[in-house]
Amino acid sequence: IRRHGMTGPRLPASTMVPALIRQTQGSGGFATVLHRGSPWGGAILVVHRFKALVRVLERAPSTTGDSVWQVCAQGDEAAALFIERQRRFDPDLWVVELDIADPERFIPGFPPAD
Repeated sequence: IRRHGMTGPRLPASTMVPALIRQTQGSGGFATVLHRGSPWGGAILVVHRFKALVRVLERAPSTTGDSVWQVCAQGDEAAALFIERQRRFDPDLWVVELDIADPERFIPGFPPAD
């Protein structure tokens, strides 16, 4: 998993997603793949659920060339609509759900929950 400030190729989603699942489950959380995309693709949406919080985050390139995570939708209905729209646009997209506090400990650049 790329660390902030590092350059070079980013890991494919097929490598990153299983690592996220293992780390989340190993810390007592729940994690599952909602949609399996291309094994070679890098596009990932993370559905972060914890207590009443539901938000969808997307990994995107920054102006420095690093990957950053941005909140794209919040709440169940907005999350479902955003995921559906993105999957129509990119059928190779991976969607993973993490149900744990502080997922940023596993994902470099992931913004903390408010």
